[in-house]
Amino acid sequence: MRKFTLLFSAILCLAGLWQGHAQNGGVDCDNAVTVTPGSITGALITDTGGTNNTGDAIWYLYSPAESGTITISSCGNATGMDTRLFLLSGTCDALVNEDNDDDGCDAPVGLNSLLEDASVVAGTNYYIQWTDRWAGSEDTAFDWTLDFVPAPDCANPDPSVDSTTDVSAEVSWDLVPNVDNYDWEVVPSGNDQGDGVVDSGNTTEGMASITGLAPEVEYDFLIKSDCETEYAAPVTFTTNATPPANDACVDATEVTAFPYTFTQEDAAGATNNDGAIIVTDCGSGMNDGVWYTLTGDGNEITVTVTPDAWDCELGIYSGDCGTFVCVDNADSGLSGGAEEITFTSEVGTSYYINVGHWSTFDNVEDAFDISITSEEIVEPSGCDQTQVSNAFENGLFNEAGGAQMVADDFIVSINTINFSVSSLNLNIFTQGGMDSVDLVFYDDNNGIPGAELETVSGIVPTSQEVIGQMFGFDIHETIIDFDTPIDFPGTGMEEVTYWMQVTVTPTVAGTQTAWESTTASIIGNQGVFDNDAVDVWTPTGEDFVFSIIGDCELVDGCLAVENLTVTDIDDTSATISWDDSPTATDGYILEGYFAGDDPDTDPTQFDATIAAGTLTYDATGLNPDTAYDVYVTADCGDEQGFTIMETFMTAPTPPDNDDACDAIALTVDAECTGAIYTSIAATVEDSEPEGDCFFGGPQFTVWFTFEAPDNGSVVITTDLDSGVATHTDTEIALYSAPTDCTDLSTFDPALACDQDSGDVIIFNSIIEAEGLTPGETYYVQVSGWNGNNGTFCIEVQTGPDCPEVENFAVAGITETAADFSWDPLANADNGYQLTVFAAGTTTDPIVDEAIAAGTTTYSTGDVFLPGTPYDAYLVADCDAGGLSEAVTLSFTTLFPDALPEECDGQFVDSGNTNGNYSANEVTTTVLTPDDGTSVSITFTYVDIESATGAGTQDGCWDYLTIYDGSDTSAPVIAETLCGEESGDGGVPSVPTSLLSVGDSFEATNPDGTLTIVFTSDGTVQETGWLADITCAPLAIEDFTFANFNYHPNPTTGILNVNAKSAIESIELYNILGQQVLQLRPDALDAVLDLTDLSSGTYMMKSTVNGNSYTHKVIKD
Repeated sequence: MRKFTLLFSAILCLAGLWQGHAQNGGVDCDNAVTVTPGSITGALITDTGGTNNTGDAIWYLYSPAESGTITISSCGNATGMDTRLFLLSGTCDALVNEDNDDDGCDAPVGLNSLLEDASVVAGTNYYIQWTDRWAGSEDTAFDWTLDFVPAPDCANPDPSVDSTTDVSAEVSWDLVPNVDNYDWEVVPSGNDQGDGVVDSGNTTEGMASITGLAPEVEYDFLIKSDCETEYAAPVTFTTNATPPANDACVDATEVTAFPYTFTQEDAAGATNNDGAIIVTDCGSGMNDGVWYTLTGDGNEITVTVTPDAWDCELGIYSGDCGTFVCVDNADSGLSGGAEEITFTSEVGTSYYINVGHWSTFDNVEDAFDISITSEEIVEPSGCDQTQVSNAFENGLFNEAGGAQMVADDFIVSINTINFSVSSLNLNIFTQGGMDSVDLVFYDDNNGIPGAELETVSGIVPTSQEVIGQMFGFDIHETIIDFDTPIDFPGTGMEEVTYWMQVTVTPTVAGTQTAWESTTASIIGNQGVFDNDAVDVWTPTGEDFVFSIIGDCELVDGCLAVENLTVTDIDDTSATISWDDSPTATDGYILEGYFAGDDPDTDPTQFDATIAAGTLTYDATGLNPDTAYDVYVTADCGDEQGFTIMETFMTAPTPPDNDDACDAIALTVDAECTGAIYTSIAATVEDSEPEGDCFFGGPQFTVWFTFEAPDNGSVVITTDLDSGVATHTDTEIALYSAPTDCTDLSTFDPALACDQDSGDVIIFNSIIEAEGLTPGETYYVQVSGWNGNNGTFCIEVQTGPDCPEVENFAVAGITETAADFSWDPLANADNGYQLTVFAAGTTTDPIVDEAIAAGTTTYSTGDVFLPGTPYDAYLVADCDAGGLSEAVTLSFTTLFPDALPEECDGQFVDSGNTNGNYSANEVTTTVLTPDDGTSVSITFTYVDIESATGAGTQDGCWDYLTIYDGSDTSAPVIAETLCGEESGDGGVPSVPTSLLSVGDSFEATNPDGTLTIVFTSDGTVQETGWLADITCAPLAIEDFTFANFNYHPNPTTGILNVNAKSAIESIELYNILGQQVLQLRPDALDAVLDLTDLSSGTYMMKSTVNGNSYTHKVIKD
């Protein structure tokens, strides 16, 4: 009976600790629902509030009364549920992730969550978060359990080894409740506690740092709590191998000789140093393994790594350790698989080779074999020829059926008997691809295509990959392979030139194609074109982009030198270079002569015997501005190859004042006559400055100095007409003296610069400078625009005591105000005087303002009339230096916006009163009057683009058309009207199209409506027009007189008249009443020629349908 009672009491006790709850969680951390151990049923995720990329979530709060462990489980749910669980501590705004689980339950409910034996501390708030990141837990209620097990009164911790090196280790454990500190020790693995202790300690923390270990040795870590008498079971670990000598990039093994092979046995000791190696364009990253380094020699480098049974990655970088630039990486993804990279090295560049585990996590490397080879890059034998692209710089059209043919040359070398062409690589512009290519081959006719040799039509490209876009075209790398190679014979004694014409048939009919061209370099001759297809070939100044590829048959015996070039030519020296002749076992024989000399009879000017393998020679002691012929012959021991020759010319000797330190001192106010200075052969020094007006930087520069005069004002000019100067496009800049004339970086920025202010020689230069320090030395740099150079004169004259103000400008113009600004003038001690007059007058100034020294702006306020022209004058007051010459500018205030398009309003273009009309307009305006009235318009401003030729229509580029009615089906009053009376005065080439200020047009239809259409082209847009709109009662007799109009009025000669009904007669009277002209047109239109009449006012009497009216006509 007692036994039963005790069992029942235990059950009651457990029921107090473990209960069932039917309650849902909170929507977020701040609203977490408190739970106690037991079964929680009906949990339903319904709201956002998750953390850790979890989406929706529900939240619970558990606060244990005592320390222990908890187990949280949803394993009791049905198959198909998919829960995710987080256990968090801290506060809602600073949560700490203690543990989490996603799919910890056993099958068949493996998608549910199980978190076992998580340690909890008494009085700590723990947040339990269930989320619906995975499908299956949303919108479906589920059950879960929370079990709590109290911590024992005393227990040992459960340690784990976090990391090891070759001589140390880091161990950690969870703190155990009711324990104050821990004793720990490390012994060789298998030893009893206390036997051979290597390291030991006592700590209150949950970690231990172990030192004094040996590499690759197995150890036991033992620990016990202070309340226990026995140590916990040992945790065994092994230290790492000793890091290899090349563990870090800075200690990389240097490879200096090739081929290089090595077996690295100690890579297992490699550390990850500062973390994984992640370099842009070199994969997703790899372990920092072991390192090798080499210096590029211009050869093709191949690195091969063959690992033992581990998955390695190979990375090669340039740059510096820690700031790598990707060369390449290789990762086959196979354990034990070899990795290989081949790349072309750059001479003098340092390369770093990393062999490490493929992942970015710290993983162990192992043994591997590495081999590195360096192979010289063998250039083609002289048969292949390649012209490279210059970023798709240009192209010449070559589509089939077009008006243009294009061709370029290729060269069969001196050592070649036959060049057998197997393929072409062409860069072709298209607008949708190509169907085929036609080729025509020619021999050479003095630098252009000669006789036709062979035609290959309708070749379908092997491939046409798009490699870029430019000018609205796709650029295709077009590969053409020939079924049968085409042979081009050589002589074996000299180069032979051939030509290839390329024509493309585009895929999209009617589109264009082009062959890419470049100006960066020319191989052989320039490419040519023929616009008329009549075999008149014209050089393009460019070379076409292509490769011609094939096999060549070389001559037997001693091969001649190829590609003889002369570079780095100055006035006394030049560098001569050539390609190696593989048969030149005894080197080369080099001889130089004056150009045109006979090598058999004339003396050499320089000569040398060059050792085999040496391919350059520096010729020194040459004469300036002299032409030379240089001959190079391959010496093959028993025989010599054909001699090749190149002509070059030395540069003239640079001028005496080529360098800043050798600047010529100019005397202020001294006259320069003739053209005593030169910039021919001048050079640019290192760090040479440039004025901000220079085009293309300093070029052919020479230097001068002067001492500033007492007034600190100078005029520096090269605008001197000597009649013999050849430098007619100078650029000059003024500088303060440098700190060190041998270091041109010590020049301050230019004080002034000019390139095109000349009056006599318009592209020469004038600088006006003031504010210089009297007696100080200043430097003048003379350059040439876009490489211009020659002979010239230069003077420095004392400038005025009070120079003109510079950069006088007006801005902020409104209808009634404007803002003025100017550059400060150092000499303007008493400031400035600003005066503004009505345009064309110099009395009654609107603005007359004295402005204090140091002030360089002025705002007028509202003092002007709208739409009115004005002239502004600015004078500097230099006190004792007097007044400067006035600088002037003209401006027009803005017009007010036009009135609405209604009676007593205004008809204006789309730019309104202060803008221009638009390009490509076709704008229709219908002017409708009030009831019982008719519309008339009178032009008060006219600026519509006219044409000196036919223009777009009847002598106008842009024009108005006026209809007498409510749409464009109404009768035409004026078909084409334009003119620029209010602009630059232009008139149309067809007199009847002239529209002038004062011309009026009136509606005579019953509705009183005018329809006006404005048409503009896509080029020039003028300021447009403005016309007054008036509405007047439409008289009955107007219908009888029906649509009578005349223009232009005033007229300079031609007066156009038209009416809806036939015009019976027109009579013209002067102001004395004398008839001066009479017509009887009996037609709808008439033209009166008033050219021979005197200027003045005339009365025109017109009769239509028996009704007569009188109109006033003004003859200008």
